[in-house]
Amino acid sequence: LPYYADAGHVTTLAASVQADIYNVDRTSGAFGDSVTGRFFPQGKIDWRYPFYRQTGSVLQLVEPVVGLIVSPNGSNSSDIPNEESNLVNIDDTNLVSIDRIPGLDRVESGQRAFFGLGGEVHGVGGGHTSLFIGQSYRFHTDDELSDTFGIERHLSDYVGRLDVVPNDNLNIRFRFRADNTNFAALRN
Repeated sequence: LPYYADAGHVTTLAASVQADIYNVDRTSGAFGDSVTGRFFPQGKIDWRYPFYRQTGSVLQLVEPVVGLIVSPNGSNSSDIPNEESNLVNIDDTNLVSIDRIPGLDRVESGQRAFFGLGGEVHGVGGGHTSLFIGQSYRFHTDDELSDTFGIERHLSDYVGRLDVVPNDNLNIRFRFRADNTNFAALRN
């Protein structure tokens, strides 16, 4: 549910519930025969405040975004095998998503905040350039998630995107992920 304030603030509320039942039968390893399930509610609120300015024929936009996502801690049962949620890639497209893990076998449980800053410049000829950089903060670390995801620690890695579109025939996009401690490039 988006809410648009007269001053230009945009507040969005979202909620979801995921209910899963697993019948685990004749699997190898640590999983035996069992029936298990999970009930996983989530809530999200985010706030954006776009600032626009036009100087001559150039339109400029700066937009901070902050938000909070809440869900129960520890919602990944060891009785549920992980067959489809092995590859998690945190980037600018899912930083503000309610669940950043693909598939249904694993969920991103716990509470986290996200924050970022976006900016755009639009020219009179139709070209534009945009930039976004952001990060998330988990209130509790999640040891149930793999160390390689970049979302299991308190502070996530930095993620961002730069788009340069000088005309209709050329679009250059650069996405990146940088380590939250030393800014080392993890994805380009």
